[in-house]
Amino acid sequence: MARKHRASKPHKQRLLGLYGGLTPSQAVARRAKAAKQKELSANFARANALRVKHTRIMERVHAPMLEALGKDAEVARAVASLKSLARQARRRRLARPVLAPHRPRIVADLGATVPPPYDFQEVLVSTTGLPIGGSSADKTTGLITTNIGTDYDQPSSEIVTVGVGIFFHPPTDCPGTLRISATVGYSSEWATLCAYAAAHSDGWVGITVEQFDMAGFPAGVLVDQQNFLWVDNSWWGGAGFNYGSSSAFPLAAQCAVDNQHFYHVWVRCGGFIFAAGWSGRIGGSYAGSEINGNVPSITWELM
Repeated sequence: MARKHRASKPHKQRLLGLYGGLTPSQAVARRAKAAKQKELSANFARANALRVKHTRIMERVHAPMLEALGKDAEVARAVASLKSLARQARRRRLARPVLAPHRPRIVADLGATVPPPYDFQEVLVSTTGLPIGGSSADKTTGLITTNIGTDYDQPSSEIVTVGVGIFFHPPTDCPGTLRISATVGYSSEWATLCAYAAAHSDGWVGITVEQFDMAGFPAGVLVDQQNFLWVDNSWWGGAGFNYGSSSAFPLAAQCAVDNQHFYHVWVRCGGFIFAAGWSGRIGGSYAGSEINGNVPSITWELM
C-alpha cells in the first residue's frame, strides 16, 4: 500500500519533498532574466562596435571594384534577384519535429526526469537596425524557437537566446555533483546570401545552470554550454540555404552543488546574425537563423 500511495502522488509534489519544501520563485526568475538581458546587450554592443568599424574599413578597400561593378546592368539585375530570393526564404515555414512525450520519474530519490510543464521560460534579445524576429519559449509544452532574419534594406544584426528551465535544490546537506541531461528534437534552417557584402549566421543548443543564494540573489553561472550546430562567416559569396534536423540531440553537463544554494537548470537554443541589407550600396547581403526545438524532458541526478 505504501508503494501505491507514493506512486499516486503528483510528480511536482514528490519533487517538492526532495527539495526540502522549497518552491520556484517567478520573482527570482524575473530578476535573473533582467540581469542576463543587461549582460547580453552590453556584450552585443561591444561586439557590434568592432564589427561596424571593420565593415567601414573593408568598404574603403572594396570601393574601386564596387564602382566598376555598379556600371554593369546584369550585375544589378542579379543582385535584385538575390534580394528577392531572401524575401522568399522568410515566407517558408520550418516544420518542428514531433516527439513522443516523456514520462516523469524519480530515480532512487536522488534524481528525476521532469517533463513539461517546466518552471520557467525566457527569451533574451538584442538588436541593431530593424531585423525580423519571431522567437519564443513555452514552458507548458517545452517548445523553444529562434527565428531571426536581417532587414532586407538596411544593415542590421540580432542575437537571441531562448529556453525553458526547472528549479532544483539539493535534497542532502552534503555537497555533491549535479548531472544534467536532455535530448532535444529540432529542425533548423539558416542562410547567408551575399553580393559583395559580408554576412554572418550561427545557431546552437545547450544547457545552463544558474546558482542563487537562499535570499534569491544570483550567485554565479555554473554551466553556460553552447553546442554550435553551424557557424558561417561569408564575405562576398554567401553559403546559400542550409537545413538540419535531429530527433534526439544529446545534451549533458555537470557541476558542483550544495544545500546552501538553489539552482535554475535551463535547456536553451540561440543564434546570432548580421548583414548589410540591399540599399544604399552596390550589392548587399542577408542572413537568417532558425531553430524549432522540442524539449520533452530534463533529467537531473545528484551524485
